[in-house]
Amino acid sequence: MDDKFLAAQSPDLLVCTRPLERVPPGVTCYPNRSVPPKLMSVPPDTLLQNLPGDSSPIERQANGLMLNEAFDALPDAVYLFGDDRRLIKANGAAASLQRGQLTEGTACCEMFWRVEGVTGCIVDRALDTRERVEVELLAGAEGKDSMFIIVETLGAGDDHNRAALVIARDISDLRRAEAEALAHKSFLASIADRTPDEIYALDTAGRITWMNERAEAFRLLLLPGGSFIDIVAPESQAPTEEQLRRTLTGEDTEHEVRIVRIDGSVRYAEAHLSPLWKDGEIVGALVFFARHY
Repeated sequence: MDDKFLAAQSPDLLVCTRPLERVPPGVTCYPNRSVPPKLMSVPPDTLLQNLPGDSSPIERQANGLMLNEAFDALPDAVYLFGDDRRLIKANGAAASLQRGQLTEGTACCEMFWRVEGVTGCIVDRALDTRERVEVELLAGAEGKDSMFIIVETLGAGDDHNRAALVIARDISDLRRAEAEALAHKSFLASIADRTPDEIYALDTAGRITWMNERAEAFRLLLLPGGSFIDIVAPESQAPTEEQLRRTLTGEDTEHEVRIVRIDGSVRYAEAHLSPLWKDGEIVGALVFFARHY
C-alpha cells in the first residue's frame, strides 16, 4: 500500500487522510473522515480488529474528540454532574470562573453558586425535582459579576442514571447597560419635568402615551391613553391633525393652537411637533406646548 496515506484497510473499507487519487483501485475510501491524531500510529491490523462494518470505532472516537472540543469551546461556563452530585466534566470557561480550582469529583455544593448556611444547592434542586432551574446571582472575585445560571436535568426517564448540566452565563455587561439606560432615562425625565413647556408623547394613532409633570399640573381634559386631538379646541383641530400627519411622515412642524383645560377654560399656545423615532422607524410624535396666553 502507498505509504503516502494512512489507512485502516479491509477488502471493502479504507479510512484515509489523503486525496482519492491515491486510493488503490477497488477500495472504498472515506477521505473526509480524518483519522484522529491519537490513532495515526496504530498499526492497520489493530485498527481492522475494531472496524465491524459501518459502525467504525475510529469514527466514533473522532466524533467524541470533536464533541469534547466543542464542549470546551463554548463561551459559557458548562458543568456536568452525575447522579451522585459530583462533577464529571467542565469546560475551560468553567475552570476560569472557578479561578482554576476545579477538579473532577468536586461536589456540586462546593461550586461558586453555593449559599452559606443553606443545605443543598441548585443542582440538588434540579435533580430532586427533575425540573429546569434558573437563577441569577452575584459572583466573581469581588462578588459584583451578575451570573445567570440554568440547570437542566438529563436522563429524566432513568431513575438510576441521571445527570445535571449547568450553564453559567456572565450577564454583567447587560446589567450594567440596563443600569446606564435607566440612569439616562431618569436624567432625561428630570429635565422634561423641569421644563416650562408641557410635553406629550403620542403614538402613531395620536393617543397620549406619556406627559411631563408640567402637563399634568395644568389638568387637561385627557389622561394618558386618550386622543391628543380631544384636548384641542374645535376650531384648532383641523390644522392640528394636519400638522400631526406631517410630523408622522418625518417633518418637524409648529403652529398656534387653542387648548381646552379640565375647568373649561381655553388658552392659546404654540405647538411644536417632532417625530419620535425608535430603531430607525417613526413610532409617534413629541408635542411641546409653549408660551401660553
